[in-house]
Amino acid sequence: QRARIIREDILQVGGFVLFYSGRISKEKMVETLMLGFNKVCEEYPNTKLLLIGAAKDSETMNRLVKSYGLNEKFIGNIIPTGWIKDIKEYAAYYLAGDILVQPGRTPNLYSIAAIEAMAAGKPVLAYGHGGVTETVIQGVTGEFFNEPTVNSMEQGLARLLRNEKTYHPYGIRARAEKFDEEIFREKMQK
Repeated sequence: QRARIIREDILQVGGFVLFYSGRISKEKMVETLMLGFNKVCEEYPNTKLLLIGAAKDSETMNRLVKSYGLNEKFIGNIIPTGWIKDIKEYAAYYLAGDILVQPGRTPNLYSIAAIEAMAAGKPVLAYGHGGVTETVIQGVTGEFFNEPTVNSMEQGLARLLRNEKTYHPYGIRARAEKFDEEIFREKMQK
């Protein structure tokens, strides 16, 4: 219910909601996300970008515009949520989105945000490096872009949008369940 309300509040006809969850930092490649978002908005002007966990204050948004070259005409398309403490509210934002964009190149064991998005039945667009390659299955639960560039990210998003009907929420959720804490513990004990 809350996800539907959030989605109705932010989305206009003919658009879709990209979302990002995490810190706004260099190693998370937020610059690639912002520059890529500029390009996406040029083709799909009703697209929204949810920055889950990003500060809502105008100083943060001004810094994003200045630091990452975001086109000011699209600034209204970015919705920072602020810090979310309530787990149900956090989940509602994931459910309100269409595609998680995970541009970071940190070599984590695996991406928690990608698993959370997949648990919500959402496909993931991620830089194909590090732990995320262990969780996301290309063409099934999402798409990878192979270079840390805006052009490569755009190509990945284009593939994802072109193949949108092949991403089945139940199949995506089933993949996320393989990373359940209990299953992880069982595997570690073997």
